[in-house]
Amino acid sequence: MSLISATLDDGHLLRKSTGQPPVAASMSWRFEQAREAALPPHRDPGVPPSLHECRSLAARLYDDQGVADVQTLLGHTDASMTELYKDDRGLSRRAGKWRRVQL
Repeated sequence: MSLISATLDDGHLLRKSTGQPPVAASMSWRFEQAREAALPPHRDPGVPPSLHECRSLAARLYDDQGVADVQTLLGHTDASMTELYKDDRGLSRRAGKWRRVQL
């Protein structure tokens, strides 16, 4: 069985060693491990983004670009969950208060 057909059968690409889909807490923990491994050791001491913050940003960027089915891309069965992810938590109201940093 190919990876693609296995994913299409039940919608899960990643699995635990038991063959079951991973739980959300495990996904967040694995993301934190990967993020820490990828970040330089002497970085900004601020709080790095969580998996859900990255997914929320992706949802807003997809929405801004006019992507039609953000809900499917995020894997949400309920549209109200996608709307929560697309909420910018007031960032658009504070847009004029942000300071642009040239890299």
